[in-house]
Amino acid sequence: MNLLQTGSWEQVAAILEHLISTLGSISSSPHTTEYLPICFEATRVPSISIYNYLARLHSYTECSDSCYILAFIYIDRVLQKNPSFSLNSKNVHRLILASMVAAIKYLDDTYLTNALYAFLGGISGAELNRLEAALLSLLRFDLYVSPQTFYQYAQEIAFTCAKLGDGRGEAESKMKPIRAVPSTGSIRTVESVGSMMEA
Repeated sequence: MNLLQTGSWEQVAAILEHLISTLGSISSSPHTTEYLPICFEATRVPSISIYNYLARLHSYTECSDSCYILAFIYIDRVLQKNPSFSLNSKNVHRLILASMVAAIKYLDDTYLTNALYAFLGGISGAELNRLEAALLSLLRFDLYVSPQTFYQYAQEIAFTCAKLGDGRGEAESKMKPIRAVPSTGSIRTVESVGSMMEA
């Protein structure tokens, strides 16, 4: 059974959106009120949905489907290793971006520069560098995932999405097109997400 269908990013988006919308915040400690580290926290909830955010990354990063599963594992690992860290609607986008960048660099043979990932994620290059360093620290630099663990997560994600529905939906198109992001020598039209990610 092939669990890594082309909808892997949609499955991860569906689960994260469901968790944030139903639980408000997710922490390994039920009594946690502290959010660490502060660099992941936006001052307000970004107006772009988790689904649209991952759809944007999926459209322009051209990473392998495995990266979405690995990014999800990293997010879960952050929560397990850091009881004081609470995943919520103000920090989930930045954590997704940092986790995706780490997963892409770990798994894929080719990847973009941090400046381009930052642009796609609606933040500055300096901020992405801080997020990436903070993520590695939260993970205790533990990026390796065994094939067995990876398969278990992929299976659980597929199973959870089957219970929630297929994880697919119509992306709300609130993004304005702009000309930017050179990719393999050409200019591509991408959507502006910066105003939706303002901290």
